[in-house]
Amino acid sequence: MTQRIWDQYLNEEDKAVFAASGFGALAEWGERPALIIVDVNHAFCDDKPMPILDSIKKWRTSCGT
Repeated sequence: MTQRIWDQYLNEEDKAVFAASGFGALAEWGERPALIIVDVNHAFCDDKPMPILDSIKKWRTSCGT
């Protein structure tokens, strides 16, 4: 991953969250990409409180608690 202008403001936990969630990685879109959004709120919040690094193991885009 290349250095981004905001990287200097991230603490070690923030950097671990980006690395664990896969943000910043290149995606292969194929020839006819589509976007389907299903149950966004559940994947963002889940059904019980969890630390963010544990939560993103289950839901990549989770905010944790």
